[in-house]
Amino acid sequence: MKKTAFIASALFLASINLCFSESASQIEKARRDIEMEKILRDEAVKGRKVLIKKITVRGVSLLTKERIKDITLPFKGRWLSQADIKFILDSIHEAYNESGYVGQPDEMTFRIQKRNLRIDIKEGSVKKP
Repeated sequence: MKKTAFIASALFLASINLCFSESASQIEKARRDIEMEKILRDEAVKGRKVLIKKITVRGVSLLTKERIKDITLPFKGRWLSQADIKFILDSIHEAYNESGYVGQPDEMTFRIQKRNLRIDIKEGSVKKP
Protein backbone atom coordinates (compact mmCIF):
# COMPACT_ATOMS: atom_id res chain seq x y z
CA MET A 1 0.00 0.00 0.00
CA LYS A 2 2.84 2.40 0.85
CA LYS A 3 4.51 1.70 -2.51
CA THR A 4 1.25 2.42 -4.33
CA ALA A 5 0.84 5.70 -2.44
CA PHE A 6 4.44 6.61 -3.20
CA ILE A 7 3.99 5.86 -6.91
CA ALA A 8 0.76 7.87 -6.98
CA SER A 9 2.48 10.79 -5.26
CA ALA A 10 5.43 10.61 -7.65
CA LEU A 11 3.12 10.51 -10.65
CA PHE A 12 1.11 13.47 -9.32
CA LEU A 13 4.25 15.54 -8.71
CA ALA A 14 5.61 14.60 -12.12
CA SER A 15 2.32 15.61 -13.78
CA ILE A 16 2.51 19.02 -12.09
CA ASN A 17 6.05 19.35 -13.40
CA LEU A 18 4.81 18.49 -16.88
CA CYS A 19 2.40 21.43 -16.80
CA PHE A 20 5.30 23.84 -16.43
CA SER A 21 7.67 22.30 -19.00
CA GLU A 22 8.76 24.67 -21.72
CA SER A 23 8.80 22.46 -24.78
CA ALA A 24 7.01 19.47 -26.24
CA SER A 25 10.23 17.42 -26.29
CA GLN A 26 10.76 18.02 -22.56
CA ILE A 27 7.18 16.96 -21.89
CA GLU A 28 7.63 13.81 -23.94
CA LYS A 29 10.92 12.95 -22.22
CA ALA A 30 9.37 13.51 -18.79
CA ARG A 31 6.41 11.30 -19.73
CA ARG A 32 8.73 8.50 -20.87
CA ASP A 33 10.79 8.83 -17.69
CA ILE A 34 7.64 8.60 -15.55
CA GLU A 35 6.44 5.55 -17.46
CA MET A 36 9.86 3.89 -17.17
CA GLU A 37 10.03 4.61 -13.45
CA LYS A 38 6.56 3.10 -12.97
CA ILE A 39 7.54 -0.01 -14.93
CA LEU A 40 10.78 -0.40 -12.97
CA ARG A 41 8.98 0.03 -9.65
CA ASP A 42 6.33 -2.52 -10.66
CA GLU A 43 9.08 -4.97 -11.58
CA ALA A 44 10.84 -4.29 -8.29
CA VAL A 45 7.76 -5.54 -6.47
CA LYS A 46 7.94 -8.80 -8.44
CA GLY A 47 11.69 -9.42 -8.11
CA ARG A 48 14.77 -8.17 -6.34
CA LYS A 49 16.04 -4.89 -7.74
CA VAL A 50 18.15 -2.20 -6.15
CA LEU A 51 17.90 1.55 -6.64
CA ILE A 52 21.31 2.67 -7.89
CA LYS A 53 22.01 6.37 -7.50
CA LYS A 54 25.67 6.38 -8.53
CA ILE A 55 27.90 4.15 -10.65
CA THR A 56 31.67 4.29 -10.25
CA VAL A 57 34.08 2.40 -12.50
CA ARG A 58 37.63 2.10 -11.19
CA GLY A 59 40.81 0.74 -12.76
CA VAL A 60 40.14 1.71 -16.39
CA SER A 61 43.08 3.15 -18.30
CA LEU A 62 42.50 1.78 -21.80
CA LEU A 63 39.04 3.30 -22.39
CA THR A 64 38.06 6.95 -22.25
CA LYS A 65 36.00 8.36 -19.41
CA GLU A 66 33.42 9.37 -22.03
CA ARG A 67 33.07 5.76 -23.24
CA ILE A 68 32.52 4.51 -19.68
CA LYS A 69 30.02 7.32 -19.06
CA ASP A 70 28.10 6.39 -22.24
CA ILE A 71 27.75 2.86 -20.90
CA THR A 72 26.80 3.67 -17.31
CA LEU A 73 24.78 6.89 -17.56
CA PRO A 74 21.50 5.27 -18.71
CA PHE A 75 21.51 3.13 -15.54
CA LYS A 76 22.12 5.82 -12.92
CA GLY A 77 19.12 6.61 -10.74
CA ARG A 78 17.33 3.41 -11.78
CA TRP A 79 16.17 0.21 -10.13
CA LEU A 80 18.61 -2.44 -11.35
CA SER A 81 18.43 -6.21 -11.31
CA GLN A 82 21.35 -8.60 -11.43
CA ALA A 83 20.68 -8.94 -15.17
CA ASP A 84 20.99 -5.15 -15.61
CA ILE A 85 24.33 -5.14 -13.80
CA LYS A 86 25.53 -8.07 -15.92
CA PHE A 87 24.52 -6.06 -19.01
CA ILE A 88 26.68 -3.13 -17.83
CA LEU A 89 29.66 -5.45 -17.24
CA ASP A 90 29.17 -7.10 -20.64
CA SER A 91 28.96 -3.67 -22.29
CA ILE A 92 32.26 -2.63 -20.72
CA HIS A 93 33.86 -5.86 -21.91
CA GLU A 94 32.48 -5.23 -25.40
CA ALA A 95 33.90 -1.68 -25.37
CA TYR A 96 37.37 -3.12 -24.76
CA ASN A 97 36.93 -5.52 -27.69
CA GLU A 98 35.65 -2.75 -29.98
CA SER A 99 38.72 -0.67 -29.07
CA GLY A 100 41.02 -3.53 -30.08
CA TYR A 101 41.83 -4.76 -26.57
CA VAL A 102 40.74 -8.38 -27.02
CA GLY A 103 40.93 -10.35 -23.79
CA GLN A 104 40.57 -7.25 -21.63
CA PRO A 105 39.88 -6.74 -18.87
CA ASP A 106 41.43 -9.59 -16.91
CA GLU A 107 38.87 -9.26 -14.12
CA MET A 108 35.72 -7.28 -13.36
CA THR A 109 33.98 -7.28 -10.00
CA PHE A 110 31.22 -5.18 -8.55
CA ARG A 111 29.63 -4.36 -5.26
CA ILE A 112 26.66 -2.36 -4.15
CA GLN A 113 26.96 -0.22 -1.08
CA LYS A 114 24.60 2.54 0.05
CA ARG A 115 22.83 2.60 -3.35
CA ASN A 116 26.14 3.01 -5.16
CA LEU A 117 27.34 0.46 -7.72
CA ARG A 118 31.12 0.21 -7.76
CA ILE A 119 32.74 -1.70 -10.61
CA ASP A 120 36.42 -2.60 -10.16
CA ILE A 121 38.38 -3.50 -13.26
CA LYS A 122 41.75 -5.20 -13.40
CA GLU A 123 43.40 -4.73 -16.76
CA GLY A 124 46.09 -7.14 -17.87
CA SER A 125 49.25 -6.41 -19.82
CA VAL A 126 48.49 -4.97 -23.22
CA LYS A 127 50.13 -4.70 -26.60
CA LYS A 128 49.04 -1.61 -28.48
CA PRO A 129 46.46 -2.43 -31.18
